[in-house]
This record gives sequence, structure tokens and C-alpha cells, in this order.
Amino acid sequence: MRIEIAAGAVVGAILLLFIFIYTGCQRSATSLQETLGQEKQLVSPLELGLDVVNSACAPSSVVSPVAFYDLFDLMRIGAEGEIKQLLEQYQMSFDAQAQIKKSISSAYFLRLADVWADISREFSSWYGDTINSCGYMFHSLPWEDAEDAMSSINGWIDEMTQGELPDYFSREGYQPFVESEVLFTNAAKFIAGWKHPLNKYEEGVFHQRPDMDNPYAEGTQRVETFVSNSSCEGWYAENENEQVLALPYEDAAYRLMIVLPRNPIQAERPWEAYSHDRLKELEAGLQKVSSIDVHLVKFQTTENVYLSVPESELEDEGANITGVFANLRHLFTTPASYPKMFTEPAAIDLAPIMQECMFEITAEGSVSEENGLPEGALPEVELSANAAHSFVTDRPFLYILYREDLGIDNALFVGSYE
Repeated sequence: MRIEIAAGAVVGAILLLFIFIYTGCQRSATSLQETLGQEKQLVSPLELGLDVVNSACAPSSVVSPVAFYDLFDLMRIGAEGEIKQLLEQYQMSFDAQAQIKKSISSAYFLRLADVWADISREFSSWYGDTINSCGYMFHSLPWEDAEDAMSSINGWIDEMTQGELPDYFSREGYQPFVESEVLFTNAAKFIAGWKHPLNKYEEGVFHQRPDMDNPYAEGTQRVETFVSNSSCEGWYAENENEQVLALPYEDAAYRLMIVLPRNPIQAERPWEAYSHDRLKELEAGLQKVSSIDVHLVKFQTTENVYLSVPESELEDEGANITGVFANLRHLFTTPASYPKMFTEPAAIDLAPIMQECMFEITAEGSVSEENGLPEGALPEVELSANAAHSFVTDRPFLYILYREDLGIDNALFVGSYE
């Protein structure tokens, strides 16, 4: 069954993500030699996603590493030398890209990537033909007319995302971008229904970490809305440290894997314990179960992920930036040289880099009636007495959306919720 979105209503259980990326370069004397020496192997989307989550300042975060890899393709095609060498570490296999781009009636995954440049810059025919063959596009605009340029880019985003991102640029917000010569944009959208809809709504307690600043919390707890189904099919594993569940979508190739630590509130940065190898080990240990009692917190996370920041801010945030993500930030704070991109191969001034991603879980159903709790009491989710296993996301968790045939290495989305 195809899931459709209408104004004011959501039909079926969906996971909905929107990503909009703009990219760029700040001037710095940072050398790429050290970065290239640090990273010799290909970096998987999962590794990049984990580093973004671990580097996030907000308690909850989300990123689409696959969408970033589309962006890196566009940049790598136009680059040479050290920049190209570093970007070559961030690419997916041809087979993985082909599988992700396949059209499936029960799952909608849209990925768009384009290059926008001032009309004074002439794209090389080789670059244009190459990115067109990869499914990307380039556009030339009169940058001095900010109003028309903003309108053109907003119109493209609005049309390509079917009205989900109208008027993304405000006039004020657009100014930093028209001050540069080149702007990379990328949009991604995923909609799919659960194989077993989570069609019951209920309220329950969510246990948050004590250092979180939440004015609506009661101590280290807060009340959240959960969506649930007492008899879901999925893949499940548990041990003394965590529970792990992978829920299938209507197209069973897509899965949402949730890692639920038993006591994450004791750790300041709980997700650092989950390395790329550890997550692959957990995913490999999942066993098929025909019925599991599932209660997922209904949530929405919006995250801005920056790859280009002034060097002073980079130093200030150094304690929060890890691994390959830090290397990418250094890449985008160096002078930009993309000689294959334009007919005149001079250094180009790229617009600032930012990815905005929204992640939402919801389900078909109606809010349960008030249950007459005593004043001051907190509601609890209702567990099934007949279920062999119950999975309740009532504490911080990590989640990964991926295709089963490609594995979690090629994660489409990685996020955490607190």
C-alpha cells in the first residue's frame, strides 16, 4: 500500500525525513596533508553518521550520510589533487548507489543534488555531461539579482520536494549565499509505511539524562506520546547492556534498527560506546521474531549539521568534533580548487555549508482516552501480557535506517533521541 501525505493528516505509519544541504568553503591555511595521512581507507556512510551524532551539541540529532555522499560526488567530479584524494574516501560503491536509487512503489526515497553558480562562471561541458549522467544537474543564475536567484532556488526545492519545503530561503537568510559564487544544494525525502502499523497511541514516561535542560520534565522524567503495536514482526536481540530491534517497513528491504541501552543516562556521551564495528556486530546478532510488543516514542528531530565554520569556531568546538567528521570540516575550511568544474579553472568561493534534516516517527490511530490517573502520577505504557519480548523506547536511543540488502554500512539515516 502506498503512503500518501495530505495537508493536516498522515495516513499510515510513516517515517519522514527531509534534508536540505548547502555547501561551501571558508578560507584557511589548514593543510590537507595531515588529513590525508589520517584517513587512508574508504569511510562508510555509517561511520560518517556516527561521528556527526557524536559531535552534535543538541541532545537529539539526525543526519543523512547518503545525502552527504551525493554532495561529495558532485564536488569530487570537479576536483583534482589533494581535495579530490580526500573526497575519494567518501564514496559508495556503484552497486549500492544503484540499489538505493531503484524506484519502489511502497517506499519513496527521493534524492536530488544540484550545483548553482553565478552566471559569470561558465560550467565546463565535460563537468555538465558527467554530473548529468550521474543524475545531478547544474544551474546558472544572475547572482546580483538576489530576489530572482532566491525565488528560482526556492521554486526548485518546492517543486522537487512536492511542496514540503516552500520558501526555504528568506531574503535575510539568503544573503550569505549570494556573496559567494557557487552553491551546492541537495534534498532527500523518505516516506514508507511500517509492515505492521503502530496504530495505538498512549502516554508514558521517558527517562532523560539528568543534565538535560527541559522545563517540562519532572525530575529526570517527562511524559511522551508513544505509538505501539502488541504484535509486530521484526528482528530482535538483547544482552546485559542493550536491547536491539530492527523493524521492517512495508517494503521489507528497508529497516529501522534501534539500539536501546539499558542505562544510557549514566554516560555523558553514551553513543561513543557504539562504534562502527560494534553496531555491525549487533546487527549481525539479530534474530527473526514473529511477535514482539513494540512501543516507540513519537518524536520529531530537526538538526542543522555544519561542515564549514570559521577556524576560530572550529577550535572552540574541538572537544565536540570527532574522527572523520573533523577531517571533513578541515576540508571545507581550506581554499577551494575545482578545476574541472568551470571553463576557467580558477579557485572558487563556495557558499557556507549546512545540512538541515528533519526526522519524524508517527502512526495511524487516535489518542487514547484519559485514564483517570491520580494527581501528580505519571502514565505508563501498557505492556502485552502475552508477548515474549517487549521493546519500549522510554530512554535515550540510537537509530539507523538502512536497506537490508546493503547492510548498515550504507546507512541512509543515523540519529539519536534523548
